[in-house]
Amino acid sequence: MIRPFLAAALLALFPATSRADQLQVLDSGQAAEALAHLVQLPRDPESRTFFVVSYCSQCDGDIVELREVRMAAITCDLTHRDWFEIELESRVLMATREGVHASSFPAAPELELRAGGGWEREEYDLAYLYVPDADGDYVCFGKSLGLECTVSVERISLFPDASAAPASEEAPASAAPVPGEPPAPAAEPPAPAAECAGST
Repeated sequence: MIRPFLAAALLALFPATSRADQLQVLDSGQAAEALAHLVQLPRDPESRTFFVVSYCSQCDGDIVELREVRMAAITCDLTHRDWFEIELESRVLMATREGVHASSFPAAPELELRAGGGWEREEYDLAYLYVPDADGDYVCFGKSLGLECTVSVERISLFPDASAAPASEEAPASAAPVPGEPPAPAAEPPAPAAECAGST
């Protein structure tokens, strides 16, 4: 039995701000469907990048980040050969100055430019990743795929005025994603292997 003082110490080490994984790992079909959706998102015609929002609505005040993505892929979860993750190579383009609580989430979070950041590869939980829809808002990716997850914010509106949407640093502002713009053609993504070689 864990004594009360030890339980309190453990809670202090793992605060509520930590992310609660929901859709971090996926089965083969879910991963393939997620990647197929990502490669069909509207892309900058010159840099071939697209935009997503990263925000953990179940955390105790997470930063809202608009990220520019230049690569999406399926990776093997190292803990189980039949599970997969979605990896993005991206960089922060804009972000809120401080964490935003879901209980007081604004109609349009105020973002600041974070130009000059480096590209990072990271696996994402689809419950906390938001993708653009036809209206120009960003919607919970997991929910849009019909996957079961619990989120406190399902839709994020960053740019009520579409002209204020950002552009890639490698392309003119006219290349920024515009609400209702059809996606650029993309190749069909490969389905993940039936199992990950070398995983346990």
